Parts: sequence; C-alpha cells; structure tokens
Amino acid sequence: MTRMMWSGTVRALPFREQVKAARVAGCTALSISPMSYDLWRAAGISTRDMLAMAADEGVRVTHLDPITRWHDNWLPDNMDPQLCPLGVIGYDVDDFFRIADALEVDTISAMVTGEAGRSDLDRMTEDFAALCDRAGRMGLRCDLEFVPMWALPDLESAWYVLDNADRANSGLTFDLWHYLRGNPDPELLSSIPGNKIASVQLTDGLAQPFGNDLLVDCLMHRALPGKGALPIRAVLGQLGAIGALDNIVGFEVFSSAMDSLDAQALGEACRNSLADLDV
Repeated sequence: MTRMMWSGTVRALPFREQVKAARVAGCTALSISPMSYDLWRAAGISTRDMLAMAADEGVRVTHLDPITRWHDNWLPDNMDPQLCPLGVIGYDVDDFFRIADALEVDTISAMVTGEAGRSDLDRMTEDFAALCDRAGRMGLRCDLEFVPMWALPDLESAWYVLDNADRANSGLTFDLWHYLRGNPDPELLSSIPGNKIASVQLTDGLAQPFGNDLLVDCLMHRALPGKGALPIRAVLGQLGAIGALDNIVGFEVFSSAMDSLDAQALGEACRNSLADLDV
C-alpha cells in the first residue's frame, strides 16, 4: 500500500508545508492541481524547487488532479466560484499534460464536471479511452473519479466507462464521500476487481449534507475518516475484501476546520484518525 495525501486536505498550506504535513501523516505521495502549480510558479517557486522540497520530506508528487476538458461536457452549472474557482478544473488538456510532464507525475486523475444528464456514457467511454491512450504514450496512468453532483455521478456509471474503455493504464479513484453521498451499490462494489480501484480516498462527513447543499458539504464540511457520521467502516470492509486497500490509500478531507491547522497539527490529525480504522 502507498499512503497518499490528496491536495484538498492541505489546500490552505504553502507547498513546503503541504509536503511536511504529508510526511507527518505517514504519507509518501502527494497530489497537486495544475492551478496550484501555476500559482506557486508565479510566486517564484520553480518546478525543480517543488520536487526538491518534496524529496526533502521523503514525499513524491505522484498525481496531477483533476483533468476535465477531455470530455465536452466539462463546464459545471452549479459551482460557486467563491468555493471553487473555475481554474481549478478548467485547464486545457494540452496545458495539463505539459504540467504532468514537468512534474514527472505517475498518474493523472480524470473527472467529468459538466451538468448531470447531459453526457452520453458511450461517448464518454470513447473520450476516456482516447485520454488513457494519450496518457499511456507518456508512460502515465489515467484514473477516473465519479462525483455525485455532476455528469459521472456514481460507481455504476464510472464502472461502465472504465470497463468498456478497457485500458490497462486506468482504474477508479474511489472517494468515500462521493460514493456514500451518491448512489452506494454494495453489490456492484463487491463484484469489481480490487486492482481496478487504483486509489481510495479516506474521508467522512455529516449524517446529512450541510444545508442540503452537496457542493458546500463536499468542499467545506468533510471530516477525518472515522470522525464523522458516514458508514465508512462498512465500505472499507468491502474494499478490503476485494483487495482495493492494497493499492493507494490516502486522505481527501476538504474542510474549513482542517484549513485552520498548521502542517504539524494537520499531519498528526490525519495520522491519528487511522488508529481505529483497519487501513
């Protein structure tokens, strides 16, 4: 298993502090968004600087996340720019791949962020297969993530695309919050080979979405794994049974409370949250 820190968990920290938090949490891998990369470069931190800072903490930047414009239905109709600027998801595919090459990442993470109900799954499958092929020519994995607010909303639709695209360099990014806030399907989950779930994102949340707003709940009110009210233990048990916890397992905790912590406190909170979980 590789322990990973997803960048949403450490989004409020400068890059040097992000890699410190990852190390304190027991992680050896970190994701980065293209927008953050460009902001740090604009602040005078070179790509070489970033890679050196990560290496100094025993951490690698392994994932560039997310890529969305591989499918024409990418522009969301429900995203408050105060919560999530369009630049976080709006990078051109060519620009995205240039950043992936510069950072020497292993994996890109694909999402479909357009309006729900406006995408044909067969067309999406063709587009995803083409994206995987382009990634493969660069020696990259290309993993697919479903998000309940948008056009690839659940495990069923994501598995359809992944299975029918049938690319060896692809798998699912399985976010516990996305799964449990969407359309949980234990029967389907138990049928998926564990090696096709490339990474599991650990998180938790309120019993009901904050203010009945999925986007606000997703981006501001998650909890550390085991510290919320979602039935994550049952899902982790299923994931463990199929072998999905043998791959990449890491923290994806978008939270205003986490945003207030320094690197040491955040890393310790993440590490300590696993004490009662079998992961």
